[in-house]
Amino acid sequence: MAGQDTGQILKYSIGIVIAVLLTHECVAETLDFPETSIDLEFSYIDGQLHHRIPRSTGSELLEFIVIIEVNASQAVVIEQIRASLASITFPLQLDNNTEVTAANITTVCQPNVTDYQCVCEDGYAWSYNNCQTYRACGKISSGSCGCINGIPSDGEMCVLESELPFTDFLFEIELESTSISVINEMRDFLQNITFPLQFSEVVEVLDMDITTVCSFNDSGYKCVCEDQYFWPCDKCTVYGNCDGNIINNTCSCINNIPSDRQFCQTINEIANNIACGQPSSVSAEYLTEVQIDVENAAIIDQLRTILMSFNLPYTVSDSTNITEINMTTVCSLNETQYQCQCENLFVWPNDTCHSYEACDDIIDGSCTCINGLPTDGQFCQLKEAPPSDYVIDFDVRFFDLFLVNYLRNLFTNISLPLTLSNSIHITDIDMTTVCGLNGTEYECKCEEDHVWPSDTCRAYEVCDGIVGGTCGCIQALPSDGPLCQRDINECKDAVSVCGQYSDCINIIGSHMCSCWSGFNISNKDSPVSRNNSCQDINECLFSPSICGPHSICTNQLGSYNCSCLNGFSATISSLPISNNNTCTDVHECLNTLEACGPNSRCFNSIGGYNCSCLSEFTVTDRSQPVSTSNPCNVTLPLTEYLIEIQINSMDSSITNQLRNILMYISLPYTITDSTNITEINITTGMISGSALLCCYQCKCEGLFVWPNDTCHSYDACDDITNGSCTCINALPVDGQFCQVLPSKYVIDIDVRFFDLFLVDYLRNLVKNISLPLTLRNSINVTDIDMTTVCGLNGTEYECKCEEDHVWPSDTCRAYEVCDGIVGGTCGCIQALPSDGPLCQRVTLPLTEYLIEIQINSMDSSITNQLRNILMLISLPYTITDSTNITEINITTVCSLNQTQYQCKCEGLFVWPNDTCHSYDACDDITNGSCTCINALPVDGQFCQVLPSKYVIDIDVRFFDLFLVDYLRNLVKNISLPLTLRNSINVTDIDMTTVCGLNGTEYECKCEEDHVWPNDTCRAYEVCDGIVGGTCGCIQALPSEGPLCQRVCGQYSDLTLPVNEYLIEIQINSMDSSITSRLRNILMFISLPYTITDSTNITEVNITTVCSLNETQYQCKCEGLFVWPNDTCHSYDACDVITDGSCTCINALPIDGQFCQVLPSNYVIDIDVRFFDLFLVDYLRNFVKNISLPLTLRNSINITDIDMTTVCGLNGTEYECKCEEDHVWPNDTCRAYEVCDGSVRGTCECIQALPLVGPLCQRDINECKDAVFNNTCRDVDECVEISDVCAITHVKI
Repeated sequence: MAGQDTGQILKYSIGIVIAVLLTHECVAETLDFPETSIDLEFSYIDGQLHHRIPRSTGSELLEFIVIIEVNASQAVVIEQIRASLASITFPLQLDNNTEVTAANITTVCQPNVTDYQCVCEDGYAWSYNNCQTYRACGKISSGSCGCINGIPSDGEMCVLESELPFTDFLFEIELESTSISVINEMRDFLQNITFPLQFSEVVEVLDMDITTVCSFNDSGYKCVCEDQYFWPCDKCTVYGNCDGNIINNTCSCINNIPSDRQFCQTINEIANNIACGQPSSVSAEYLTEVQIDVENAAIIDQLRTILMSFNLPYTVSDSTNITEINMTTVCSLNETQYQCQCENLFVWPNDTCHSYEACDDIIDGSCTCINGLPTDGQFCQLKEAPPSDYVIDFDVRFFDLFLVNYLRNLFTNISLPLTLSNSIHITDIDMTTVCGLNGTEYECKCEEDHVWPSDTCRAYEVCDGIVGGTCGCIQALPSDGPLCQRDINECKDAVSVCGQYSDCINIIGSHMCSCWSGFNISNKDSPVSRNNSCQDINECLFSPSICGPHSICTNQLGSYNCSCLNGFSATISSLPISNNNTCTDVHECLNTLEACGPNSRCFNSIGGYNCSCLSEFTVTDRSQPVSTSNPCNVTLPLTEYLIEIQINSMDSSITNQLRNILMYISLPYTITDSTNITEINITTGMISGSALLCCYQCKCEGLFVWPNDTCHSYDACDDITNGSCTCINALPVDGQFCQVLPSKYVIDIDVRFFDLFLVDYLRNLVKNISLPLTLRNSINVTDIDMTTVCGLNGTEYECKCEEDHVWPSDTCRAYEVCDGIVGGTCGCIQALPSDGPLCQRVTLPLTEYLIEIQINSMDSSITNQLRNILMLISLPYTITDSTNITEINITTVCSLNQTQYQCKCEGLFVWPNDTCHSYDACDDITNGSCTCINALPVDGQFCQVLPSKYVIDIDVRFFDLFLVDYLRNLVKNISLPLTLRNSINVTDIDMTTVCGLNGTEYECKCEEDHVWPNDTCRAYEVCDGIVGGTCGCIQALPSEGPLCQRVCGQYSDLTLPVNEYLIEIQINSMDSSITSRLRNILMFISLPYTITDSTNITEVNITTVCSLNETQYQCKCEGLFVWPNDTCHSYDACDVITDGSCTCINALPIDGQFCQVLPSNYVIDIDVRFFDLFLVDYLRNFVKNISLPLTLRNSINITDIDMTTVCGLNGTEYECKCEEDHVWPNDTCRAYEVCDGSVRGTCECIQALPLVGPLCQRDINECKDAVFNNTCRDVDECVEISDVCAITHVKI
């Protein structure tokens, strides 16, 4: 029957597939597809149809999965089969006994250059073994992949993802910790993990849970199950449950850690879930009575002693323990009869007491003594009464005060519990009340931690005041009723009363709860309690950050920790990080000696630093950054060898074998540490005369060619192109082989068959390749361009050019065009060219437009607002992909001036010469243009930018000689013209004048081929002689006027002498006030101070002040002057020697030397007098991007560059504005008109161009460290204002 069913299913399956494929054939014929060959292949195993084992073993229903393989020569067949299967409605009833429930494509295999690639359809996947065996062509995830590089030899195809084999493992991990916060942190951590968690290609974690939390308290361990987990019944019974009744044979808490280390389980995992109270084994308990007959009564006492010291339980064997031993009965002969007395808690039963005449009282139906020896051999029995707690009050009525203290000490020192017998323990002894006569009346006072009950306090006169309805003293001796009672210490179990993270303070009759530091309650309207417990305060959520910028805040239980990011450290290292002690950038290049190692440069950056090797040095490991552990070494020359090997063989297949071997060699191939094979190539292949009858033919392989002379010498057998060929008809006599000539190649890659997805994929791939792409040392891919996409449009091919590409004119004329010919080119042809060039890249011209907009407004402030808006627009501004705004300028501002219009030009815009004359210029006409006219032009023209030349003077005020040389070299090496933007070119850069101190005077010398103008030479003292009315050196620092000017050759050989004098004056005085007066005088001297035309005092300083200090002289330095290192050591420095200098010595130097100025920090002002707004932004960006410190040489570093002031014309007046965080000095703000308002004596803008005096100065932010500098005291906020600290009180 099974065989018939199989044949029937086979028949139906073949019918369905043939129907689907015939449908495809019909469609293919209708659409005029190329011919498609279809093969149907059915695989059989053991003579039966290849199928999986039937899923049902019943006799009525059999389920088969039939695998059918379809071989087709066209990829479109797959799509047709998909469409056909999609149109079938399942289940498909074939007859009364057979139906097809589903039909799916599982696997699609297609050739990929040299191999097959098999891709699974949606919902199907390759098993992990197939992914590994046939090299997955995609990512292996969850132990499966969707694509492999090969067709499995065993005929396996993709399987349903749900049928992939996998194994579940359950791991239990036990974690020990002394901090309960670890549990909460782990809970939070597990909640934030996204499952499944991929560990490797075949392993993933499906779930992770905390099951059990065990903690230690006063009574021992307590193990509590987490949510959804339970203890099985046997654990609850063996260890005792601590959460109430056992429900459903489970509990959630037990009183110990299980010895088998098994922990809480889910309800489905609990196997040993037997009903509680039905133990698997029953233990038996036996009572053995032993009778001892002795004549000596002392034996009894010895036996008592022995039994008291006996350690129980006593193990007899593995299954037998003695749990209790007691003396029950002692019988002795009393004159004429026996008397039997019971020991401890043992008694005679009631009938025995009566039968043998009890010799003590019969109480509660029992007695402890009888006058006889029971004939039945019975002994005293344990009194059948439940174990009870007893409170025994001892009332000591008469005693003195000494006895009170004695009893207190006695009770304090008793070690509890106090064992009286096996069944009787004293667990507590408490002295509660002390009563005594106070004069004529009794007073009863409660002992410490005890109070009288409320009723007693109301019944008697109280002698200490009632607190909370209780009292501690009454003026009476109560005849009955309770005595003082112990106060209940609610804080004994503080956590259960106040909750976690709190302190509990017991009060008589009550208690108080408070949170620990760093904790707070969620409901602040209610007191701290177990139901309103203290929670950790996450200080790291505070805003602003509690740790300040550049820091990491780590919350801790009850606290937090601040740490600096890498590359930052605390401003004050001895203090903790906070908003008042923030993290600042660590200047690794200055703070760490050789941060980068030897032979390197160090560049500091915010939060880090960068290292690079000096010229002629290279890093040890190129894959790692430069560091002390990966230093720069001298670059050793590499030697490259070319080894040519000639192989003689009659077998031509050897060449192919060699090619295959070389393709699989991984290069570079290491032979030794110092020797690598970097490249292996077959260069030349030779064919002997047996193949070509007459002679040898030598052909070049790959990119190798014969040079031009070899091609001509040996008769090239192919075309000589670009001076080389690839084939010659001879064997060169000099033994030379084909060579690689430096060349540029254009390689066309033709992908003939693909779908649209591959087109987009290739476009993205080509766009994202980083060029140049190095293939090997001698080959770089410099450009990759996708030019042409061809595909079927119905029944015809269409070849379209990619963006910015066109077909050549000849191609457009040769084929039918599908988009129209423009300028002799086209973008689409209806053909697939067999030869000739493909689409070529074109360069489309850019069009530039100038749009002028006229704004009419009565409000003059609109102009200023518009200026501000335009300054903030970031250019170029993109409107669309093809349209950008590259420049926006205000050109002309026209205003009504009393009776006529006046039109002024903005920035670099001017009126042309004819307009200046036509409308009466209101300023000077210079170089054929003006900036103001007294009219509104009738032709609607505005100010224009005329081609102009500008000369920019850069005045470097103070520097040393090294900087002069550095600037000379910098200026010489700049490549001109230097383009700043489309309309601005720097055509010439000239260094003209160098000024410096010569002794105590300034001297300004002209650079080579430059001289001072005639007027300047007459105005100042000349230091080199006047030649032809000019000079090359003046003894002054001119405050205005032109600097040195370039001249033609006749003055180029001027030699300018330098004269510098330093005069030291010693003043002896017994009056110390002379020094202070001299300081004041020198402060008011205006320098340079002119003595004669040729002599100026450029600098006057007090350098050294020496005074007699008791028995010796002490010489202190003034200002920036210091004693050099040898002087500090020779004369015993009286302050700290820092950086090889000190400021105080304990002597008067015998060589007459005074304090000196040692190399120090310099501030260089650079004044750019003429520029437009673009140059301001250019300079800002240039200054910002300079990496500091900038090393000029070993002893000179530029540590700071600061742009302070920007001056420019605002209409017809100059305005000088300070840069951000800079202000004008107080004197300057008072001297000129302020254009922004004065704040605390300073301003940021003046309406003038100062000729002398300081420029804008950087504002000092006193509030940067307001608390530590005591800038603002007793304030909540420090607000930084220029030169002041504003105090603001803030109340919240």
